[in-house]
Amino acid sequence: MVKTTDILLEAGTNELEIVEFYLEEEPREEGESKSYKAFYGVNVAKVLEIIRMPEVTEMPEVSHPAVLGAFNLRSRIIPLLDLALWLKKKRIEKEPPKVIVTEFNNVTSAFMVSGVTRIHRISWEDVEAPNKYVSALSSDSITGVVKFSDRMVFILDLERIVAELNPALKLKFDDNVTFDEHSGYRASSPTTRRSSAR
Repeated sequence: MVKTTDILLEAGTNELEIVEFYLEEEPREEGESKSYKAFYGVNVAKVLEIIRMPEVTEMPEVSHPAVLGAFNLRSRIIPLLDLALWLKKKRIEKEPPKVIVTEFNNVTSAFMVSGVTRIHRISWEDVEAPNKYVSALSSDSITGVVKFSDRMVFILDLERIVAELNPALKLKFDDNVTFDEHSGYRASSPTTRRSSAR
């Protein structure tokens, strides 16, 4: 089990950095009044930045309920997906949601979540394979589980989600929009992120 106070590893070890975020979900059992926080993680190398909820334009040609629409971020038109809907969870909005902008395989996408907590640096040895029950509950989108002293974090395969939704998106980009692959996107530190995401 990993202690949240002891996650920094020596240079040169086989390690992974993940951005931890959460979904505020409906109570798990009937009669409970307290919501449930489910914690997830994604490879920090795939995160461009974390922003406040942008103004979203609907995409009538896309029928999948998880696709909320698209938004413009520095001359890029980016599709926005509701991660809770994709995972078949009922999200409760206690505070304004955050949006995680990602890029992999030359595809930029964004995911709406309840909030972002911090960045962890962990060893690959601490990442356990998900059992069949966990995989089934997540539409086979969870690739690993990390057990901290106070919670479990599920590592999500966002690439799989985008790959499955990509044919349905059929985004028609404006020919006048310039896509600069070397733009200054970055995964900022938790302090910077909190200030920029307010």
